[in-house]
Amino acid sequence: MDPIFQATRTPNLNALMYMAPASQRYKTQLYLQACCTLNLCMCAAVDDLLRRTYVAVYENKIEYNYPWCNCWCLCDQVGVVYFDRTLTAAVTPAGCCTPAFTHCSCCPTCFDICGEAIVLHGATCCDKNQTIIGGICCCRAWTLLPGLDNAGNLAAAILSNRAIALAKLQAGGQVVMA
Repeated sequence: MDPIFQATRTPNLNALMYMAPASQRYKTQLYLQACCTLNLCMCAAVDDLLRRTYVAVYENKIEYNYPWCNCWCLCDQVGVVYFDRTLTAAVTPAGCCTPAFTHCSCCPTCFDICGEAIVLHGATCCDKNQTIIGGICCCRAWTLLPGLDNAGNLAAAILSNRAIALAKLQAGGQVVMA
């Protein structure tokens, strides 16, 4: 993780609980994407893209970055999902067409050639407490976070830290959700 990401942390508030950098296998997906879109600049920037890709679990949120490159311009695409969003209520490693009614892909990670992935899928399309949505299938909202080494560990970290954050909120603790 680059030092600039560390500089934004406030001590004793919203501590980093788990860091999942991109898998080296995610390079395969980046190269495939660059070749399929004829983006030669992206081919040259794959190592930089890989270095800047991460999924982080904080006390109150999930933060991720899936950067892209166009004509030597490397652009971060940082997203945040707070634990009070229903989308984080269910987090599962992605498999062949699983979890049901989410990505509906036979190989969301190219059979793990491109790394593993997790699916955030606790929300329905009718929830008022919405956030980013990767897709909607059978009224189930979901988001896929790919390119990981150990999706099971990340899913467990998200679920356990979400439970702690929500328990602190219910007890009147100091967890800032927004």
